[in-house]
Amino acid sequence: MEEIERQFFEALEVEFKKSGGNNGIDHNIIDPILKMPLEERNEYISKLLKEKKIVKINHLNGTSYTLPK
Repeated sequence: MEEIERQFFEALEVEFKKSGGNNGIDHNIIDPILKMPLEERNEYISKLLKEKKIVKINHLNGTSYTLPK
């Protein structure tokens, strides 16, 4: 799980540096990294949101996640 979490945060960090935190990664990028069933993935993301390790961005095209500013 540690390796998966490292890859997840690496992907977040790359996008954060590119966009300055204005854009995040969506489920199309998250799913291949985490490789979890839908319910388990949603619980994991909810846990990270509660711990304030990631931030949810709602935009016109859906939802994405990024690192806190």
